[in-house]
Amino acid sequence: MAKTIVVKQIGSPIRRPAKQRQTLIGLGLNKMNRTRELEDTPSVRGMVNKISHMVQIIEEKGQSSHYTRLVARILCLESIKPWLARLRFRGHIRQRRSDMRLNELHDNPGATKSKKRIARGPGSGKGKTAGRGMKGQKSRSGVAIKGYEGGQMPLYQRLPKRGFTKPNRKAFSVVNLGLIQKFIDEGKLTGDVTEDSLIASGLVRRKLDGIRVLAKGAFTAKVSITVTGASGTAKAAVEAAGGSLTLLPTVSSAE
Repeated sequence: MAKTIVVKQIGSPIRRPAKQRQTLIGLGLNKMNRTRELEDTPSVRGMVNKISHMVQIIEEKGQSSHYTRLVARILCLESIKPWLARLRFRGHIRQRRSDMRLNELHDNPGATKSKKRIARGPGSGKGKTAGRGMKGQKSRSGVAIKGYEGGQMPLYQRLPKRGFTKPNRKAFSVVNLGLIQKFIDEGKLTGDVTEDSLIASGLVRRKLDGIRVLAKGAFTAKVSITVTGASGTAKAAVEAAGGSLTLLPTVSSAE
């Protein structure tokens, strides 16, 4: 006959952690002073030891062996020290059950920081005045306190200005000879190389005001290249390989 124990509930699960309440329900106890007769197994002993402050063994039918008591002790320690969960009785190794859950994945503390959301009600701590305080010039919008120096010449006017931005400047897409050679070797570019073929092959995304060729990389193909712009070194490298490089007139994208 299997050995059994009689377990009695002596404590309330109210305001206890969810895992302890689930363990109590697993033993079949959900009311004060209720008793249950359970089979004396290592798992049951471990559950009892885990919530020993709420349950009590009042009767043992049949003497429990030393091995069973040792197993119950280790199961109890597993809940306290997770590294003991790797040990298995009689010298065998038990794979530890992972405690990871998808809903518990998170970044390291301090790795991310939530954006400060202001003016979202008093419960946020940054409502009403939104962190600007009571009245005053600093709470108003449209003023630049640090830009005004009491009437003296401000810093941004004291510093010299040099150069200008050309209003009708051209924007070119840049491609290197080494990439053109790579696409030719892979068969993505065949025949004469033009701006349309460069876009069709995927080497250049868009033309803008034209495509400009630079000399980075080795170039050995004997082809004719027709583009809007090219550096002198690139033109010399194409001609040294036996090809030719022709330049087209630039056309503004606004036209």
